[in-house]
Amino acid sequence: MMKKYIIGIDGGSQSSKVVIFDLEGVIVSEGKCELQPMHLAENGVVEHPDDDLWDSLIVASRVAMDNFPGNKADIIGLGLCTIRFCRALLKRDGSLASPVMSWMDARVSKPYEHANEEVAYVTTTSGYMTHRLTGNFVDTAANYQDSGRLIRMLGRGVQTRR
Repeated sequence: MMKKYIIGIDGGSQSSKVVIFDLEGVIVSEGKCELQPMHLAENGVVEHPDDDLWDSLIVASRVAMDNFPGNKADIIGLGLCTIRFCRALLKRDGSLASPVMSWMDARVSKPYEHANEEVAYVTTTSGYMTHRLTGNFVDTAANYQDSGRLIRMLGRGVQTRR
């Protein structure tokens, strides 16, 4: 039987890490890329510069794949974990309309106020990364601040918009 593998992605607050495991849980290959320092401004603004979260994931992925001794066709799955409670504002094509707001940014604790006409989607880092990886605009409600309230609202039939 051919050996099979899974990829774990950890998009953390200081680095992006990509680890390839065999199905017995043994690490076969890994890559890591440090994030750039966050942009800190007055009034509680804390942003990830440029497209740093995605760019660091690409670098870490390349390192892991370059060192992977197996057949890429034997990779059967991928798990994604990102920084929780960040806010990503996306254009219609899924690219960033502005830098990702850190969970430490004061704006993230308030409801989104639509001020930029380029913004078509409001999501989190997991929604943004999932879109970049798959092309789908999907996310988990568990990654939103006060996710319990959102889940209760959805349970009562309240719809969210894209």
